[in-house]
Amino acid sequence: MPAEDPRVTADAEAVARVEILALVPLPEIRPGDDLEALIGDALAATPDALPLEPGDVLVVTQKIVSKAEGAIVDLRTISPRPEAVGARARSSATRCSSW
Repeated sequence: MPAEDPRVTADAEAVARVEILALVPLPEIRPGDDLEALIGDALAATPDALPLEPGDVLVVTQKIVSKAEGAIVDLRTISPRPEAVGARARSSATRCSSW
């Protein structure tokens, strides 16, 4: 029989849970936006989001971080490599026509 993990107590097992809370929508993020302030405003406007508690995790997508940093590319200015075009053609050929 494996030894019990001494870091886990009966109390910790009883209260362990995952809760997901979506924040009110952020505005469209633009280069130079103060992402910290926008997220803070969204937290304040979302019922039951504050106060943050020890152990809370705030998930932020890389997409909005990149947009705020100005690390964006207009895809209309990009030409796909032949490999990408071929992969797209193969992907389209295998799709079900009812999709």
